[in-house]
Amino acid sequence: MLFTNVVLIAAGVTSTLITGLFFGFSTAVNGALNKLTDREYLRAMQSINRVILNPVFMLCFVGSPVLLILSVVLHFDDTDSARFWFLAAAAAIYTVGLFFVTIGANVPLNNRLEATDVESLDDAGLAEARGWFEKPWNARHAVRTVAGVIASILTFWALLV
Repeated sequence: MLFTNVVLIAAGVTSTLITGLFFGFSTAVNGALNKLTDREYLRAMQSINRVILNPVFMLCFVGSPVLLILSVVLHFDDTDSARFWFLAAAAAIYTVGLFFVTIGANVPLNNRLEATDVESLDDAGLAEARGWFEKPWNARHAVRTVAGVIASILTFWALLV
């Protein structure tokens, strides 16, 4: 029972840390970035995308879906309980809506932006690059933020039942 609880708490902490990061980005960072010129915006996003790939972020980002799914597996002997179903829903929403959206949508945009030589672009090229990056990235970021919030709520409910 102790291992099961430790895994559940770790799943809740790591997934909520990532969700908090995404929420902070949505509510503060995006607004600040929006005020930048095209060149400044593209440079800033390139810098953020490089810096975020660090061991602490990666441990939480990759660990969260693993821990959530492991929590579901560890509670599989009690599929009649609300805890199991809250965890199953949290794991599914987080893994699909946050993790896979990041991997399948945001990361490819980040990689395309990383391959863009911002310094060599003229004003039209900068506007074009920001155009193909910013709106699609923010739309997908909103999806993963909402998915993370819902998954966090479900995980906390699972802790309470």
